[in-house]
Amino acid sequence: MSTGTIIAISIVVISIVALIIVGFMTYKKIKPTLKNVDYLNEVIDQKTKYYTRESQHLNERITLLTQRVEGIQNEAEVKMVYFEDFMDENGQFQSSLRYLQSHAGEYTKGISSNIVNEVKEDGPQIIKTFKRAFKKTAQKQKMRYQK
Repeated sequence: MSTGTIIAISIVVISIVALIIVGFMTYKKIKPTLKNVDYLNEVIDQKTKYYTRESQHLNERITLLTQRVEGIQNEAEVKMVYFEDFMDENGQFQSSLRYLQSHAGEYTKGISSNIVNEVKEDGPQIIKTFKRAFKKTAQKQKMRYQK
């Protein structure tokens, strides 16, 4: 072998050894960084899982609240219909009261004249019946006290 070849082979071998030594030294320097990267990956996985669970929990709560809001809205709609019905009934009641107030005099005149007529017609019969009942009761009481 010629000296040029030996020098070229020795430069290649020295370069390979130098690369291995530089690679080993770099690995030693980078090893703590690689450990930190692994630790950070674990922390990131844990935080990702934690926040995923939290987001799922919040989504469930939001779903429940949305369902409750929809239920309350439906109930409010039903109650609004009932309130409108109530207001209609209230209006009818108010108009009936106004009608009654405007015709109250006529009603009382009619009722009083009916009562007067009934008293004129039925009054004497009621008095006769009452007198008869009072006499019979008085006679029964006398009979009891005599025994």
